[in-house]
Amino acid sequence: LEQEFDTAKRAGELGVVPRPKYFNEVEVSFTVRNVFTNFLAALIRGTQKTITLTATACIQDDAGVGKAYQYICRGFVSSLPFGDLSEDGLETEITMMCYYVQIKLGSADINMIYDPRNYVLSLGGTNLYEDVKDIIDPAP
Repeated sequence: LEQEFDTAKRAGELGVVPRPKYFNEVEVSFTVRNVFTNFLAALIRGTQKTITLTATACIQDDAGVGKAYQYICRGFVSSLPFGDLSEDGLETEITMMCYYVQIKLGSADINMIYDPRNYVLSLGGTNLYEDVKDIIDPAP
């Protein structure tokens, strides 16, 4: 996660004082196997329009207990290689520039939301950037 800072020196300051400005989008890269026609068409549309990609899986912890895992990202496709044929079918690596990312593990174990457009970095329901918007964009 990256945040931009204003580092311009102001009159009367002895040095540079970093001031937070805004949060950047995050680059997400993943590999897809067995690419279907409808999925590929949606990814191609994602180069021009916003798309939401949701990946859902079940993972096991150290005790062998299965937990639901969900990864949601919203943004634009920035890289869409043609892909390679493998024994599993067509395989390609896709890169997106996302302005919204949500990760859920289990019912309440981990729930992270990164939404820089709305000044949200939420871990376990607590927004760590709750007061940032007031600093950057104060109410009139």
